[in-house]
Amino acid sequence: MVLNDVVKEYEPTKNMMNIVVSLNSKYIKAAKSMLFSLHKYAKEPITVWLLNHSLSNHEVRRFKTFLRKYNIDLAVIP
Repeated sequence: MVLNDVVKEYEPTKNMMNIVVSLNSKYIKAAKSMLFSLHKYAKEPITVWLLNHSLSNHEVRRFKTFLRKYNIDLAVIP
């Protein structure tokens, strides 16, 4: 899937927050902490755009599962 396909599938709403993150395995825990804190105080829905070049599919699935617990959407940009 290329970026244009991801963007075409994504329809932003008026009141939402988009966050772009790029991380490797060493920073997953820090990203989870940051996004949990953000979720705690955000009043609008959050979508995280993950620029992924090194995470395994398993790591991405676990990250996505974590975000789902807090109703945070994840879009992966390869």
